[in-house]
Amino acid sequence: MPKFPIAPIIKLSKEQWKILLTRIFEKEAKLTEKAARTVMKFEPGAEKEMGTLFKDVPTGVGEARREVERLPIAEARAKYFASPESYVTPTTVEPSAKVLTQPVGAEAAGLSPEGLAQAIGYERLRFRPIIPPGVRRGISAITKGAEEEEVGAGLKRLGLTEEDIRPGVTPEKLLREKGVDIRKEKPSISKIIGDATLGSVIWKEMGGSRSISGKLWEEYYRSASGGVKSAYKSGQDYFISSMYKWRQDPSGFAKKHPREAGLLTKIWEIPKIQDLAKEMGVE
Repeated sequence: MPKFPIAPIIKLSKEQWKILLTRIFEKEAKLTEKAARTVMKFEPGAEKEMGTLFKDVPTGVGEARREVERLPIAEARAKYFASPESYVTPTTVEPSAKVLTQPVGAEAAGLSPEGLAQAIGYERLRFRPIIPPGVRRGISAITKGAEEEEVGAGLKRLGLTEEDIRPGVTPEKLLREKGVDIRKEKPSISKIIGDATLGSVIWKEMGGSRSISGKLWEEYYRSASGGVKSAYKSGQDYFISSMYKWRQDPSGFAKKHPREAGLLTKIWEIPKIQDLAKEMGVE
């Protein structure tokens, strides 16, 4: 197999960086395109974690303009979680990028080559997901759990169970063939995000899958009936979805899943769990 040379990533110390830029500005009073390319061959000494927000702003009937806002990740997440309905739900993450900025106009006037070098900004922007992976997993569990519940209710209206479905046919397809509409009004994204975040935090607080509670939820997941196996991937997913359903309708959930409801009641009675919910503003 042929080997291809890989250019090494070269990092400069602050002093080396300052010397390089000073020499550039000694030749000319601004950062030219050619000089910028030379500078950007080096790896930035500073790194900043960023997040990208997308918003569709209506411009007419059926038309919208997509606005993009890039902010430090903590600020971007706070802005998104404060009003998620105002933004397009983020599904992708931008690649990292090197960004070079320089003073212009009056800001640069009168600066010596060394002063210009000092004023140059050069950093690597690393973009992180607006919705953290743990919360995104919780959102998926809640959404899939709600769909599984709707499918089960649809089959019950037909007097069927999943065992009655012929091989190769999904429950959803059978319900469509029978003209059963299982679509319900979806809860707000704010509600789902709040419960997914709370569920993820409580799961960690309990000690995760290795804790006694975590092992119980793994057992509940493995022994659950219906479409649970296809809706979830683990006891953690089952726990977060169950907590969401239980908080929505405690008595209704308890009738269908008494053991899960019993454990959830005990978990919710723990003072630290109640404090966490209050801190997060989840009622």
